[in-house]
Amino acid sequence: MIPSPAYRRMVAAALIWAALFPPTTTASAQELMPHMESCLEWDGIDGQWGAVNTCNAPTTILFMVLADGRMITQDVSPGGRFSSGPAAPNRIGPWMYTACPIGYAPSVRFSAENADIIVPSHYHCVRQGRPDA
Repeated sequence: MIPSPAYRRMVAAALIWAALFPPTTTASAQELMPHMESCLEWDGIDGQWGAVNTCNAPTTILFMVLADGRMITQDVSPGGRFSSGPAAPNRIGPWMYTACPIGYAPSVRFSAENADIIVPSHYHCVRQGRPDA
């Protein structure tokens, strides 16, 4: 049996509709955010490596010294300062960090194994927990 022209038009319209308006999933746009690295100003002060949060929102910074795996997590309010601790900037060695809004975490696990994703900033921030869950 050959489909009628009306049936073919209906199928074509349905396929076009599906392509233009993909189905939504349970993950909303609010659960995925860009990272906030662009509004952190890094420098060395008093023998410590750190950054000032110039964002308009509080930020969670995850920081790791790659040589020893030492990790620091700190929430930094707008205008506040993150500090790496007592190591001098020129002696700290290679390091990496992520910056996400509070309540969000990097879309990849924060570990030395993911440095090739984190260091060039190829991650997003994902909402941690859901208030309606």
